[in-house]
Amino acid sequence: MSAAHERIRACLVDVEFPASKDSLVDAAIRHDSPDIARALLAIASDTYANRAEVMASVTLADL
Repeated sequence: MSAAHERIRACLVDVEFPASKDSLVDAAIRHDSPDIARALLAIASDTYANRAEVMASVTLADL
C-alpha cells in the first residue's frame, strides 16, 4: 500500500460506514489534511460502503 493510501486510511479511521462523500471530506478536514480533503472532493457524490470503496475511488494524482 502506498504512503498516500496510508494517509487516507489514517484520516478515515473514525468514519462509520456506510459514509457519504461529505462525511469523508469532513474527516480529512478534522485530521488537518487539506490535500486529502481535496482528493476526496474529487470523488463521486455517493455513499461508500467501506474504506476499500473509498480507496478505489480516489485518484492518487489528486494528492
